[in-house]
Amino acid sequence: MHLSLDSTIVFPYFALIAVLIYLFFKKKSDINKLELSELELSHNLLLLSQEVANMGHWHIDLKNEKVFWSDQIYKIHGVNKEDYTPNINSAIDFYHPSDRPLVEKMVDEALAQKRDFEFELRIMRPDNEVRYVQSKSKISYDSNGKPEKIFGTFLDVTNTRQTRLDLERSNKELEDFAYIASHDLKEPLRGLNSHIYFLLKDHADLFDTSAFERFERIKSLTKRMEDMINGLLYYSRLGNTELAFSHVDINQTIEEVRETLFFDDNAQLLVETKLPVLLCDRVKVIELFRNLIANGLKYNNKALKKISVGYYEKLEEKLDVFYIRDNGIGIEKEFFNKIFDIFQRLHGREDYGGGTGSGLTFVKKIVERHGGEIWLDSKLNEFSVFYFSLPQSCTVPQTKFST
Repeated sequence: MHLSLDSTIVFPYFALIAVLIYLFFKKKSDINKLELSELELSHNLLLLSQEVANMGHWHIDLKNEKVFWSDQIYKIHGVNKEDYTPNINSAIDFYHPSDRPLVEKMVDEALAQKRDFEFELRIMRPDNEVRYVQSKSKISYDSNGKPEKIFGTFLDVTNTRQTRLDLERSNKELEDFAYIASHDLKEPLRGLNSHIYFLLKDHADLFDTSAFERFERIKSLTKRMEDMINGLLYYSRLGNTELAFSHVDINQTIEEVRETLFFDDNAQLLVETKLPVLLCDRVKVIELFRNLIANGLKYNNKALKKISVGYYEKLEEKLDVFYIRDNGIGIEKEFFNKIFDIFQRLHGREDYGGGTGSGLTFVKKIVERHGGEIWLDSKLNEFSVFYFSLPQSCTVPQTKFST
């Protein structure tokens, strides 16, 4: 039997195949266009990011001795793309004469040792303006292990470097001021106290009770002035001195604070959770806890003063949060930020044992120097809770200290 297909059946069949083939290639073309569009978008975003950061990229084809600069590299060097074509021999001429040997040495050593390299050096623009640049580079190799290309980035750090130098100069000026405050400014106060002492010793019969009270007031004010100068000096050192990191068991730290503050039957210090071992500055962290615990006792009018210490983890944020809770006089919410300002007291100078109002300023600075934050919750006449967070990178796993 011989079977044949009628043309009315064959034609629609092949037509359908033709349509499917057309749709396939059209879809593929659309995908390619979409991929090209996304690639172009990514490239434009990269160029924009580099322009904002004042950074460009470059590469050198060592075999063909060709150099490519991105648009931002031209801007950093202060030349136009139309007027200058970079090449291996002339590109190094942009570096400061004193820095050119360093560039050549670093590149030669990197090629010989097959390693990446980076540097921060000076370049000179055609108008003789000096710019500081930071470059990071990687080297690629062919199948025989020979250097083939060098890829790198160029970052103009002139402004950043100037900011850093200004900051260092400011810190130096602050250190100089601290020295003056600790010596020169104290000298007149000591002289004033000495004059008052000898005046009262040699001529006490010339003064009445009112005069004696005024002298005592002057002595009190000079003592307060000296305490404030010491506070400024210490605050400046907190921000400038290097932290002495070591492993510190905070459970032991709390016990040391307990001993120095002399808890009696009218005051309780409760540790609500087992506390971690921290990698921190031991002296500073002891001062941190002592200040917060001492404040819980100082600003407290309860017959039984209660202080609680504990901590918890915020795993998602990789933070350890410590808290010190007291049942003292509390703080109104409007003063939550003010209390961390230096020399700010919410009460009279002589109330609650007096003080300069700098303790919480020191606490805040210590927490910030360790990479953390401090905040509080409080209700007037009922309680205060001071919280401070530290990154978990400061926390030492307990297993490291198990025996």
